Amino acid sequence: MLQILQSELETGGSGAGISYYSTIAECSRKAALAKDAERYYNATTTGRDVGTIGHKLLEYYHGKREKEIAILTSDIALQEASDEAGRLFNAYTQAHTVDFFGEVLQTERFFPTEAEVVAVEAAVGIKPFTGRIDLVAVVRLADVERLQKVPGLEELTAPGIYLVDHKFKGKRDSNALLIYNNSPQFTAYMACYNAIADDAGAPHCQGMIANVIVGNKTPVFEKYLVKPPAASQIVALRTWLAWCKQRENDNQPNWISCFNYHRPCEHMLSGRCTKE
Repeated sequence: MLQILQSELETGGSGAGISYYSTIAECSRKAALAKDAERYYNATTTGRDVGTIGHKLLEYYHGKREKEIAILTSDIALQEASDEAGRLFNAYTQAHTVDFFGEVLQTERFFPTEAEVVAVEAAVGIKPFTGRIDLVAVVRLADVERLQKVPGLEELTAPGIYLVDHKFKGKRDSNALLIYNNSPQFTAYMACYNAIADDAGAPHCQGMIANVIVGNKTPVFEKYLVKPPAASQIVALRTWLAWCKQRENDNQPNWISCFNYHRPCEHMLSGRCTKE
């Protein structure tokens, strides 16, 4: 179990997804260095580790895999991050049932499978493109009535399939809804899911929910509903991803990104990037 977790801490994300292309947009040198198997271990941060451990706990919780939760929580070596993730997880389970979002169809739904590659490429316009949806749920009519009473989900009016993305945050963000409504991740995930559904003759998703866990002294839980993207949003996403793809092999440093939120880039600090 610990080996699985450490692998996710090292490699992050789904591989060639939004996080990867966002790093290219930020700095193609950083993206090139991040392909190295050593990445992040010398620059790991408690905040990201809390999110990784927390995601794994929520995967097992909503997937009704109690045994894995017990194994994971007894096996974690990253003590500081483990304690914080455990604190947030315990508070979360007191406020959310396993079927809070409806009938859970899948957790950690990786895409594309081999059969889905063509549909995903058609949706986003590049390859490879990968993603991992934290939770896929069927919201039933009774769930709609219940979820509409949850702050942030008042506009959830239709039963059907919804995607859920877990977000672990250190503080609340007054611009959260604006951010998620303009998120390339949310746009891409819904576009890809619906393209895959079209190929399979299956129903589209009705939207995507940001399930935000804020690590205050008393944890805060926020929900934000994002409707499926308009055609213009998908066109804009495809244009941006194509631009990122063109820069993929540039290996050029972006000096503006050497200090992100006043924090120095780990590759500059380690000497692996000399900005040349």
